[in-house]
Amino acid sequence: MAVFWRDARRSLTEPMYPADSSPLTARLCRMPAGVVVVEMRGEVDLTTEEIMRNALADGVGTADVRLLVCDMTRVSFFGCVGLTVLLRAKAVLRQRDAQLRVVAQSHPVVMMFDLTDLSDALGLCASLEEATGDQR
Repeated sequence: MAVFWRDARRSLTEPMYPADSSPLTARLCRMPAGVVVVEMRGEVDLTTEEIMRNALADGVGTADVRLLVCDMTRVSFFGCVGLTVLLRAKAVLRQRDAQLRVVAQSHPVVMMFDLTDLSDALGLCASLEEATGDQR
């Protein structure tokens, strides 16, 4: 079951994957200038990896995407499987001359980036404004 809603700050919102009872939900928002934001909420681990992968694949598959932002400000747990999903999305985006940036502030997410030294490689940003700043 998909959940739809309007967000006044963005021009179009897509379904939330999956229903609200899952430990991880994601929604895709298309913004001007080829910016696509995938907002994650909950826990990223082996049991929710497919949800994250599918949501990012939808973002990557957007025809005019120039920048894909994975907003994880509401992620409370982040396992290393999430890094694999992000690295795969980045590889596909690179082939399309597009970029990936990740927004995160919570300790579990930022710590995983710090431990693996992938903050720069995956474009870690502290806010959505920072991630989309030069694309708007």
